[in-house]
Amino acid sequence: MNRAVFSVVYWIVLIFAVIYSNNGPMKNNIGIRLFLVLWTAGFYAFYWVYSITETAIKFDPMEWETGGLTVVLLGMFTCGLYFVYWGFQMGRLFGIATNNKEKCFLHLLLWLGGYVSGFTSWIVAVCLLQNDINKLSNRKPQMSSANNNDDDNWWD
Repeated sequence: MNRAVFSVVYWIVLIFAVIYSNNGPMKNNIGIRLFLVLWTAGFYAFYWVYSITETAIKFDPMEWETGGLTVVLLGMFTCGLYFVYWGFQMGRLFGIATNNKEKCFLHLLLWLGGYVSGFTSWIVAVCLLQNDINKLSNRKPQMSSANNNDDDNWWD
């Protein structure tokens, strides 16, 4: 009986947390996303990488063209090595957008540290990326020439 109750509660919390982290006032909340990563034993992190990648495509399609699912699959196929490259490129893309060009090297070190030592520095790098996205979403983006549409909500 206890196992069944725990399972039901687990899935209810998971479903509401995923819905709440992607919509409403807590959209892109780093705390909720960290909770989901821990609650799902790290599996939500793949979705987090996917969503950051899709945001990068919407933000500057000339700079990053690889889709989120492709990034996740390449990262899994290469045992995480592609995530090091991805983290460096995302740090560069969002670092330039937030006027912090040196941030890409910090992301590279954090992703390499995460690859060598484990989970901790990797999650710090993803939180920094999400923080940059949240900062950029609070101001109107300067679209690249290739993304010359009237979509003001590129971060959605």
